[in-house]
This record gives sequence, C-alpha cells and structure tokens, in this order.
Amino acid sequence: MEPPKAVVPVGAVRERVVQTLTEAFANDVLTVAELEERLEKAYRAQTADEAMSLIAGLPQRAAAVAAAATQDDPPAATLARQRERFLSIMSSQGRRGAWVVPRALDVVGFWSDTTIDLTHATLPKDIIELHVSVVMASMTIIVPRGLRVVNRVGAFAANVESDPMLDLEQMKPGAPVVRITGNCVFGNLEIVSGFKPEG
Repeated sequence: MEPPKAVVPVGAVRERVVQTLTEAFANDVLTVAELEERLEKAYRAQTADEAMSLIAGLPQRAAAVAAAATQDDPPAATLARQRERFLSIMSSQGRRGAWVVPRALDVVGFWSDTTIDLTHATLPKDIIELHVSVVMASMTIIVPRGLRVVNRVGAFAANVESDPMLDLEQMKPGAPVVRITGNCVFGNLEIVSGFKPEG
C-alpha cells in the first residue's frame, strides 16, 4: 500500500504561480488578456494542482519567444521599444515625475493601487495608446491640462470616471492625443487633468 501523498496547501503555491505569470508577461510570453485570465483563475484555484496547471508549458513558450527575439528583424525590434508594460499586483506603485512615455503603454493593476502621471513626462508628438486592465483594483491616470483624451475603457461592476471636457479638447499641433482603452472589472479608474506644461 502506497503512503498517501502530502497535501500541499494552495496558498503555498499561489504566490509562486503569480510570480511566474507576471515574469512571463514581462518577457512577452503572455499577452495582457492571457495574464488577466490566468491571474483570476489562480486566485480562484481550490487546489495546488489547479494553480500549478496555470503555468504548465510556460518555459517552452519563453524559449520560443527568446529564440524569435534573437532573429535579425530591426523593424520588430524598433516596434518593441515603442511599447512598454507597467505591472502592479497586490501593491501600491506608480510612474511619476520626469520619465519618457512610450507610444504604447500597457498598464495592469490587480488588487492594487496604481498611478500613471503624465504631467511632467516627455510625451510623443502624435498619439499615446494606454491600454489598461484594472481588476479588483484602483487606478488613476493624470494627464496634462490641454491634452485631448479619448476614453474607450469598458466597465463591469466598476467605476470609470473621466472629465467630459478632456474628450472635447481641441487637437493641437505638436501635442499628442491620449487614447485610453481596456477594461475595468470590480475596480475604480479615474482619468483626471493635472499640471499644464509651460509653452
């Protein structure tokens, strides 16, 4: 008769699973949608095996992504530098002060409080694409006054607030348009106007 297998508490492996998922996302192994789906399943998992199944196959996918990244493809490499990701899980953090905003920024907040402040940042000259994923979290996006903001964020059992005047600002030569897309689920998203840069 074989001895019974030790039962591993799901809480003991959940943190490792979440860390593996976020590292995979940061290394372009998972998309935003895949990360959101797997994180939600991780926190609903009832057993350790159920949680561990969410990271099955990720090492193979990571190897494939790494191999593709070594290929000589300058246009793709240039495009990658124009997109960044900001991840906040069970924490409070933000991007503030003087920083360079990419043309596209994916912002994921899960059980967290996140602030993205563009008021003192160096901005692209045409359009900024912000894709947000707010899941059981709070997120604030602060834009300089005078910029046109297009809010296309979907909400489910959530609060999404944006000053209506931001969507009515006139487009100005040399100033970007901020386009915000994504979803807010059981969370709070506020898009507010802040400091107006000189000139």
